[in-house]
Amino acid sequence: MPVAATYSDIASKIVNNAGGSIQQLNNVNVQGGKVRVDIATITLASQASGSLIMLTRIPIGATPLGATVITDTSLVSSTLSLGNVNNASLYAPAATLTSTNTPTDKSNTASFGSPITAGYDATTGNAVTAYAPGQGGALYDDVVAGVGVAALPAAGTLKVAVKYMVD
Repeated sequence: MPVAATYSDIASKIVNNAGGSIQQLNNVNVQGGKVRVDIATITLASQASGSLIMLTRIPIGATPLGATVITDTSLVSSTLSLGNVNNASLYAPAATLTSTNTPTDKSNTASFGSPITAGYDATTGNAVTAYAPGQGGALYDDVVAGVGVAALPAAGTLKVAVKYMVD
C-alpha cells in the first residue's frame, strides 16, 4: 500500500503534532472555518467599460474562496473581474460570460485561501486599516466587479455569489 510522500501545509501541521509538545492547530481561516456566501444581484443596464460595481463587504481576516457567477443574458464581449478598488482582479481575473443560466466559478490562485490583510472602501477608494477604519469603524474589504472591454448589455440580470471563510 502506498503512503503519502508529500504533505500540504495543513497536513504537515496535523502530522507533526506528535511527541508530547504543545499541539499546533491550523487557523480557522484554513481549516474548520464557517463558509459564508453573499449573493449580489446586478441589473444589467449598459454599465460602461471601466466601471466598478460594488458587490458586497467582507471582513478583513476572512479567507476568499472565489465566487460563482451566473447571468440570464450573454455578456458578449464584455468582461468581468472580481476584486477591490485597489486591484480589480484581486479575487478573479477578467473573463467574459457568454453562456446563460450556467453557474461559472471564478477565483484567483494568489488570493484563494489566503486571509485578507488589507481592505478598501468602494465608496471612498480609501484603504481601511486599524488606524483608519472604514464606514462605521469597521475593518473590511468591499468586493467589486470590474467591467472591461465593452459595456455590459442593456438588460438582464447578473448574480454573483461571493464565498469566503471566517469563524
